[in-house]
Amino acid sequence: MRSNVLGKDKKKICATVEEARLIAAQWLENRVDQEFKPLPTRLTPTQLKEAEFAEGMFSEFGLGLKAAALWFRDHYTRPAAITWKNAIEQYKAERGKIGLSPNQVGNVAFTAQRLATFLGREQVGNPTLKEIETFLATEGAEWSDATFNGQRGNLGAFFAWLMKRGFIPSNPVLSIDKRKIRRNAPTVLQPEAVERLMRDLEATAPAWIPYVALCVFGGMRPGTRFGEAARLDADLKAGNQVIFPDGIQVSGKANGIRLIRWDITGPLKAWLDAYPLKNTLWPAVSGQMAAKIFAPIRKRNGLTTDVLRHTAISAMLYAPKSSYAKVTDCAGNSEGMIRKHYRGKWSPELTTAMHAILPRPVAAPVQTVDIVKPD
Repeated sequence: MRSNVLGKDKKKICATVEEARLIAAQWLENRVDQEFKPLPTRLTPTQLKEAEFAEGMFSEFGLGLKAAALWFRDHYTRPAAITWKNAIEQYKAERGKIGLSPNQVGNVAFTAQRLATFLGREQVGNPTLKEIETFLATEGAEWSDATFNGQRGNLGAFFAWLMKRGFIPSNPVLSIDKRKIRRNAPTVLQPEAVERLMRDLEATAPAWIPYVALCVFGGMRPGTRFGEAARLDADLKAGNQVIFPDGIQVSGKANGIRLIRWDITGPLKAWLDAYPLKNTLWPAVSGQMAAKIFAPIRKRNGLTTDVLRHTAISAMLYAPKSSYAKVTDCAGNSEGMIRKHYRGKWSPELTTAMHAILPRPVAAPVQTVDIVKPD
């Protein structure tokens, strides 16, 4: 309703004409003969009360109901109703169909599950930048820079998928910077250390020789739980062909296939001939178990991360008839990275010593013959 009271224009939304008349009477001190105009409305009494409350609240910010409603329309996003459990299962199913490795999909799903547990809510909702930063700071208090970047990347991949499917409006991880990683010069083993390692395996753990030989002579990335070694183990278990006339095939980063060549890897073929690859790469049913079994071997030989691979690439670079192109194809690194990290830090003499490390003859099983005495 609208009414002019003593020269002042007053407005009020009322549910009924009767309510409007009552309020007008109060305004005019029972002088109902003053002119007033009732305004029709479709709002229920409850909705009118909510509108009055909202109008009073928004007026504190200098906003009318219309301006507030327009701002709300432009900025509000409905929280995702999907649960974390269903979202993670859908992600695993969809990403697996496009050819991503189970390990890669599993890493992303594992990190997403950690975040879900940390947030403690069943539904995905609208994860905020503050929530993600708090998760990374709390869970990653002792993470290395590389681990932090990996976990950040996993979350970024998961949220990109959620956003593409329309579950969330934006990817909060994009606002979080990667940590800068200082790269040190590659650590390598000298030939005498490689020989001690191989003799140790011959004496105590011959089942691990194919894996170690592929790493220290062929440059295979040495992770047992994930990566190239795990994919090679899976290929062997599946009965896939991996050994070819020119070398052995491994699945590198992002499922890139490369051939570890016999011609620049010295004694690699001799070691694999003496200790053949059969239906598994290592004596373990899983990568996690392989890591536990191999840990004592790694510890007693002082093997740090990627030291075997760095040693192999260094030796390849100075092998007879080698070239940057061959090493690049074999190792899966760019020529620029090979030049930057390995050139001038090894020698032909060291490669000669490395390639002279051959398997010792494996003793043939003793055959027993029944001696028949003459009558």
